[in-house]
Formats: sequence, C-alpha cells, structure tokens
Amino acid sequence: MEWRRSRVETPQQIAARMFRMLTGLAAIDDCFAHWYKQGRSLKGAYRPAWQMPPEMGDLARAFEKAIARDLEGRVLGIGLSAWNGRRDGLGLVFTFYQETVISFRLVPNMCEIILPVIGDDGRPMSLSMAKVVLRVMADAWDADYGGICSFGYRPPAAQTEPGPLFWCMWMTYLSAELTARFVSPTGALAEPGPASGLIVQLTEAPFDEHDPHHVAMMNAMYRALLAAYGPSPDWREMDQARARLGWE
Repeated sequence: MEWRRSRVETPQQIAARMFRMLTGLAAIDDCFAHWYKQGRSLKGAYRPAWQMPPEMGDLARAFEKAIARDLEGRVLGIGLSAWNGRRDGLGLVFTFYQETVISFRLVPNMCEIILPVIGDDGRPMSLSMAKVVLRVMADAWDADYGGICSFGYRPPAAQTEPGPLFWCMWMTYLSAELTARFVSPTGALAEPGPASGLIVQLTEAPFDEHDPHHVAMMNAMYRALLAAYGPSPDWREMDQARARLGWE
C-alpha cells in the first residue's frame, strides 16, 4: 500500500491506522496473530514487536522509537518492520515507512506485507484470503494505490515500452481519485474496493508467468496504467508527475 507525500502523520495517527490493520488481519487467519522484531539470531527474532491484540499506546511508542533523525535532530522519516514468527510456509514480513523529507519516489509512504505463495489449492494461502488482506490494508491506510504482485516479475511490454507511473500488479487497488481516469483491461475482473476505490484482478487463478493468457493480461494492465497516468518520470521530474495527478 502506498500514499502520497502530502499526508505526513504523527506516530499516534499512524498507530490508529496500524490498529485497524492488525485487528482486521488477525480476524482473517492466525498467521496474522503475532508479530516479532526482526533480529540477527533466532532468540532475537522472537521478541514481540508490539502487544497482540494491539493496544494504541503500545503501537504509538513503537512508531516513536522508529523515528529516524539527522545529526541536527531533523526528522527524516519513520521506518518499522516485523515478522510473524512462522516457519511453516506461512511466514510473513511487515514493513512500514513514512518519509518526511523530499523524496525521489513518487509515493514515498508505504506499508507492505510479503505474503507466502498464493496457491491454486488454497495452500499455503488462498487467492480469496489474499484479496481480503488487500482490502483490509487499503482501508486501514487510506491508500492511493497498492496490490499483490509476483516479486521481481516484469511483463514483456516493459522491454519495449516506457514504464507506467504506477507499478503493474496482477491484483491492484486504486483509490477513487485514481479510478476516475482508469479503464480496466478487457477481460479483467473489476470490483468495488474500500473508500469507493477499485480492485482489478487480472486472472481468476493466481498469476502464472508461464501461462500465455496471464502474461497477455499483465501486458494489457501495463498499457492501461500507461494510458491512464503516463510514464514513470525521471527522478528530477517527480514534482511535475505529482502535479499531473493533482497531488501536492
């Protein structure tokens, strides 16, 4: 999930969103029930990152400790990560960061959970469960966009055409503001998302880069994003790209 630079929040505000996400995810499956600090040893990696069920004050303190500052004390941003302690195929990694200084990224605020493999047979995680995870996160963080992707995969269109402003994923959430200018690829499964947004699912089965139909749908999504929002800019042109979207 990612959102624009103009929304910079306090640790207390972030904690409120985090509370909504953790509560919503814990209701989906027990793989979201516990979170631990990442460590360099097995013992160090099983220290609780925060209380579960979550408690607002505890979450706010976790984000306050995660503030990064420069030598003059200026806040550079907030970064926090954790994992769920599972080593049975349902291991998850959570990462959050909010940048408060000028960023070379179009959307410098991000919350991400690295999911296990999404299988046709529902193991270790089903496609329907993954979609609920996407909904919970989009709602909690009031995201501009987000989605589920196969890490590192780029469609063939990326070899000959400029990259779109937003990352091409096989299941994508777009906010109501972004949806207004987007046309889903023919054959894609589109349904209402949180906050009047849109969820676009390219294939009925989990994405398979060896399936020609799946690859064709990814190419179509790549071009739909390019047509709706234009190409990804050079880092020196990020302000112009934000202005094109009507973002500060």
